[in-house]
Amino acid sequence: MATYLKEEEIKTLLDGLIDKYVEESRISGKLTPDFIELIKHNFYAKYVHYDPATQMVEIGINEAKVRTPGYPDIKVYHYDLTDSRKWLDKKFQNTTFDLEFYAKLIGRDQDADSEIIVIDRENRK
Repeated sequence: MATYLKEEEIKTLLDGLIDKYVEESRISGKLTPDFIELIKHNFYAKYVHYDPATQMVEIGINEAKVRTPGYPDIKVYHYDLTDSRKWLDKKFQNTTFDLEFYAKLIGRDQDADSEIIVIDRENRK
């Protein structure tokens, strides 16, 4: 059986999922693989690290526009875990590809056998 969700429903469910990831991270002292995958996806990050002592998430991003030989120049950003929903909301993407990615994360969390299908996309200019 399939579940059909609109963009706003996906965003609402994703916000709840982020809250769950934050709580799990506080308790376990590490980020869940799905949370890391979400952060990497939204930020196009090369790596994500969590420091439980300071409750800060470190995100490394290669911001170079052109490929250079050798190691990439990674810019490092630090975000407070408690503000995760705020800084992830700013990076929310609403392309079909991104919404399908979010739907997969939501589906994994709900542990349902049904597929989540994105519907009712508005034409954007």
